[in-house]
Amino acid sequence: MLDHLGRRLSCEDLENRYCRGVDRQDWALVRSCYHPDAVDNHGAYCGGVDGLIQWLASRHGQISRSLHYVTNILVDVLDHGALLVEAYNMTFQRFKPGIVRSDMVEDKAVPHIPKGQVLETEVRCRFIDRVEQRAGEWRIASRAVVYESFKASFILEADSFPAEAAVGKRDGTDPLYRAGAIRSDQGPS
Repeated sequence: MLDHLGRRLSCEDLENRYCRGVDRQDWALVRSCYHPDAVDNHGAYCGGVDGLIQWLASRHGQISRSLHYVTNILVDVLDHGALLVEAYNMTFQRFKPGIVRSDMVEDKAVPHIPKGQVLETEVRCRFIDRVEQRAGEWRIASRAVVYESFKASFILEADSFPAEAAVGKRDGTDPLYRAGAIRSDQGPS
């Protein structure tokens, strides 16, 4: 029982670290979630970890806000102690002004962006991961992203937070990093 609980907590931590890494554009943290020979199939990208990081960095360079929410996580034991992890995910992303995902429209033309508005998307999907323990670390050996639904809308670009409010940043200047709580090079805890 305790062994299963330890594996489950390791998998939950792994899923959450991946989401933190992507949302903060902390590519070293994202990399630490995968074994070096892992394969990731995000649909628009399928391949190794180095290519995944390149693809994510390019794609997220167009995004001003990103939040991943991991909800239901189920862990099953597979052959030779590997784990099958199914993690439900909701992702909310706000694109930078003037950016529209061309894969959203059939003819690949960029639609007119209403003045003062930006694209915001909501994706519901599941991560289906094979997680393996090597050298004492649980990491993703393979991932398939299974998409369930997608919603896009244009919203007014306005963050009306008070001037003294802590506002999330998509890099090492985020309050999480400034507080000294973590460093991106720490990897798994």
